[in-house]
Amino acid sequence: MKLLQARMPARRLACAALLGVAVFGGVACSNKSDKPGGSGAAKPVADVPAPTGQAMITGVVTFDGAVPAPEPWAGASNPECKTLRPETIQTVKVQDKKVEEAFVYVKEGLPRGSYPTPTASVPFDQKGCEFSPRVFGVMAGQDIAGNNSDKLLHNVKSPEFNQAFPFSTKKDMKLNDSAVMATIKCDVHPWMRAYAGVMEHPYFAVTKADGSFTIKGLVDGEYTVAVWHEKLAGAEIKVKISAAAPGKVEIALKFK
Repeated sequence: MKLLQARMPARRLACAALLGVAVFGGVACSNKSDKPGGSGAAKPVADVPAPTGQAMITGVVTFDGAVPAPEPWAGASNPECKTLRPETIQTVKVQDKKVEEAFVYVKEGLPRGSYPTPTASVPFDQKGCEFSPRVFGVMAGQDIAGNNSDKLLHNVKSPEFNQAFPFSTKKDMKLNDSAVMATIKCDVHPWMRAYAGVMEHPYFAVTKADGSFTIKGLVDGEYTVAVWHEKLAGAEIKVKISAAAPGKVEIALKFK
């Protein structure tokens, strides 16, 4: 009994000491975490402009296969639209094996940094109960100058906006989230489609009727160039370029 009584103060002292350490440690941790910008806080990295250069990539997108026949146009049965265009539509536009309306962009290899948003708007019309252009590129946050040339009601719906467009209406719209591709629709005429490549940089292009494209203003280096098409399978190619030796590429597409 006496031995038990003699041990009790030592136990109480040890418990008190441990409690004191726990409390002291807890206060110390709390004080450290409550200080913003402490040694454990992540420091934001200042955004800096990305360098630009004089190098460029030119090329052509090709398709070596049987070109699909034009498709029946869904608007042909619509009383508002049926007189505004032919009864078929060609979404795979190929002449002499050259592909029109392919979206080409630099996918990898760009230096770190940001690029200024262009002040010029990208024109975007609704004409003949279709969007024009059907395929286009835009930088994130850049104005898209919407217009309705049809004498009827349309609307322009994307993942980021939904705007009504009565005849002759003009509205600016923006796509802020980068995407390959952002699909644009019309709820009034559900067959209408357009596809926007929304980029964080200005290095993109849409192929012309002869399948050609040009991407300028790059710094010397090696890049991955990618191609998107509405109906054909995408493709990628690597190219090394410099201001003295521009890159020339041919990118062949196939069916999906």
